[in-house]
Amino acid sequence: MTITSEERELLDMLRKATPERKNLMMITLTAGAHLDGITEFELPQCSRAEYKRHIKALRQMQHTDPTPYIRQVATKGIELIREVCPIK
Repeated sequence: MTITSEERELLDMLRKATPERKNLMMITLTAGAHLDGITEFELPQCSRAEYKRHIKALRQMQHTDPTPYIRQVATKGIELIREVCPIK
């Protein structure tokens, strides 16, 4: 099994990221998997304050990213966070 350059780049980004950034990346990947029908992945455990910061970052993605799929992933990520930690 060989690793593609995109996979290698993603692994490198995860390795270099701060713990909070890793959680946001995992939330985004989990949301994408849920959109593709793969529901076996769970969100990482975060504090309520960290979940709030992730929602803020995902909202920014929702409103600024030109790619419709990325906006869908951001919306799904917010929904998943609200299921785990109800934040108004």
